Amino acid sequence: MNEHRHITRLQRALVRGGVASGLLWTTAVFLATPACSSDGGGTLPEEALGSITTELTQAQRMARYAKMRDAAAARGIDHTGYLLAGIAYAETGLAHCWSEATWACQGPNSPDCGGGPVIAGASDGPCSAQQGGLGMFQFDAGTFTDTLNKYGSDVLTVAGNTSHAIDYAINMVKISAYTTNAETDAKALQWIVNFDIHNGTQRDQWIKTVTHYYNGCAPSYSCWSQRYAHYNSSLQSVIDESGLGFWVVSPCTCSAGQTQQEGCGACGHRSRSCDSTCHWGPWGACTGQGECTPGATQQQACCDCGTHSRTCSSNCSWGAFGACEGPDPAGGNQECETGEPGPCAPGILRCVSGCRTCRRIYDPQPERCDDIDNDCSGQADEGQPATMGDPPPKMAARLVDLAVPQMMGEGERGSGWAVFRNEGQLTWQRGSLWLEATSTWSEEASPLHDPDTWPAYDVAAVLDQVVAPGEEAMLPFMIRVRDDAQTVVNETFHLVDDSGAALKCPAVSFTAGVRVKSGQSPSGRASPSSPAATDSESGCSVSSARDPHPGWQWPALLLTATAVSRLRRRSRRG
Repeated sequence: MNEHRHITRLQRALVRGGVASGLLWTTAVFLATPACSSDGGGTLPEEALGSITTELTQAQRMARYAKMRDAAAARGIDHTGYLLAGIAYAETGLAHCWSEATWACQGPNSPDCGGGPVIAGASDGPCSAQQGGLGMFQFDAGTFTDTLNKYGSDVLTVAGNTSHAIDYAINMVKISAYTTNAETDAKALQWIVNFDIHNGTQRDQWIKTVTHYYNGCAPSYSCWSQRYAHYNSSLQSVIDESGLGFWVVSPCTCSAGQTQQEGCGACGHRSRSCDSTCHWGPWGACTGQGECTPGATQQQACCDCGTHSRTCSSNCSWGAFGACEGPDPAGGNQECETGEPGPCAPGILRCVSGCRTCRRIYDPQPERCDDIDNDCSGQADEGQPATMGDPPPKMAARLVDLAVPQMMGEGERGSGWAVFRNEGQLTWQRGSLWLEATSTWSEEASPLHDPDTWPAYDVAAVLDQVVAPGEEAMLPFMIRVRDDAQTVVNETFHLVDDSGAALKCPAVSFTAGVRVKSGQSPSGRASPSSPAATDSESGCSVSSARDPHPGWQWPALLLTATAVSRLRRRSRRG
């Protein structure tokens, strides 16, 4: 057979590497040019005896022997596995991995080599050609790829390399011209099992078979005597180092009918039974598996911009999905509308709990007097906020002084005033501000309406001067208690502009509360009380010592106010 030529292809590369100092073990080998033919005559040129230097310690060689022994025992060769070891010893000095003979070529990676390359021969050409035999038995079907396609990837492991060597050994014993009663695979296997190292005839038959059918050197070739001796001495070296007892494997590995279970897959189990020959049968299918492998993770999309994940627990079941999270769309730079009023309307699109959400840029704050809806309620400056904004609104006023009669009789008229500071941006013009009774906003008559002095049914006073920002303006007014008034009369007065819009802040209204003196007849228009008066008889509430403008001219004021707004119908204030 021509397949056996792979056995010699490592040798030239090994000799070319030389014997490095400090290496741990050396065995003599024969070198050959391309393999001898088993079915033709002729002679191969004699070549010097080279040496393979491997970096295996004795402990490592014993471990390698053990793997070959166990692989052979699994095929029924329970005490003569040393025959196979003798071949590997002769071919590569038991080196299987390139790290064990680093001057050789590097083959494909193997799990038995720590993920590194197996040893590869190089007599077919340079290492870059990738045409050498692989592993300690040097299997070679051409290129590395050809070899793997022919034998399978298990040829890269010690056990697989040994298993293929067993197949090869059975076949060469079967076809050998030197063996007897080995004409079938079963008989050839039994011939190997029954081999007796102390039987000189059997030993001679084995060495001839290996030299001829494994190495390719026929008896008629000049290489015969040297290679016969090499394989014979290699076999003896294995026996001397390991001992025959090392290769004996109990014929019974279990008790007939015994069963065995082990874990498999995702928390599953499988079983096998001991057959009648006291050997374990194959493992059955893996059953009872969970839904996942412990530690595995799973991730999936959630909502419209997020993902969440879960982890497989030790009992092979999925845990709960974690929080749904994800990156902001467009890197957090996409604008949107929140649907909220005021400054809370603009937003940035975010991924919140995995969902696309428009988050406002501005958060609601306490209202300030600045024409801005600071609290995003839908109204700016509601509640007359006292804190001024920067800049302030166009129109803003603060009540700084107030005088209102506190006690009046039925039908009695009294005078008062309110002083407001202009805290807005615009200058107040004459006639641009009115002091309006708020009871009229609900279509009711003011309980303090004075028909003789009010410019309109709902306006108690009208600004009669120009007031720049920061300046103050006094608004004098008259009030009259109705004839049918009872106990206490209240009215809230609010500043509005000439369009009828109410000013909102910071303090633009006040409430006049008048106690009604029962049983007292009207006395006509009352004179303004002194700002300094504080006794109850004065009937006047004064917030600070401020005199009204001297020389009031009510008729002139009434004429101006009436001309501005007597006939004007105002809408309800908000």
